[in-house]
Amino acid sequence: FQALRVFRIGASWGGVSSLVAPSDPRATRTTLDWLPNGQLVRLSIGLEDVDDLKNDLERFFACLETKRSAPRGAG
Repeated sequence: FQALRVFRIGASWGGVSSLVAPSDPRATRTTLDWLPNGQLVRLSIGLEDVDDLKNDLERFFACLETKRSAPRGAG
């Protein structure tokens, strides 16, 4: 989540600031057969410039992909 520049970590039901809320639903759900492995990321979109938001998400997803393809134990 350190790759994000516009989004901040937090949860909201609406507001002017864009937020990202990481969670692992397997920790709180009793039915797990429909859940994928890994974390869930909830986005709350605020009023920032749409290009800034898109660029922030592209950078974030690129960082996730890099970490995903890195050998285990490499970070």
